[in-house]
Amino acid sequence: MAGHQFTLLSDAMEKRWPIDSVRLVHRIGVVQVNEPSLWVEVVAPHRGEAFAACQWLIDELKRVVPIWKKPFA
Repeated sequence: MAGHQFTLLSDAMEKRWPIDSVRLVHRIGVVQVNEPSLWVEVVAPHRGEAFAACQWLIDELKRVVPIWKKPFA
């Protein structure tokens, strides 16, 4: 389900901005505190477009992708 949502978001992003490429890596399993769980790379002709697209993508991921976090003590 998350993979399908990633594809939909990528398609929507490419319609809004002139994106050359997008790379998204989301770690699964146990991720220690202060370790990165998400890596996003957006390549566009201009950095403003790349930053805007990246920010939109992260905000939308948090809003619509079914990713659950379970804290461990």
